[in-house]
Amino acid sequence: MKIALVTGSAGLIGSEAVAFFADKFDLIIGI
Repeated sequence: MKIALVTGSAGLIGSEAVAFFADKFDLIIGI
């Protein structure tokens, strides 16, 4: 299971990072 931790996920760059990693990781945790 691959997990990504994205800090600042509510901001502009963080939200784009979440969208980018969505198909590459099983779980994304946004802080």
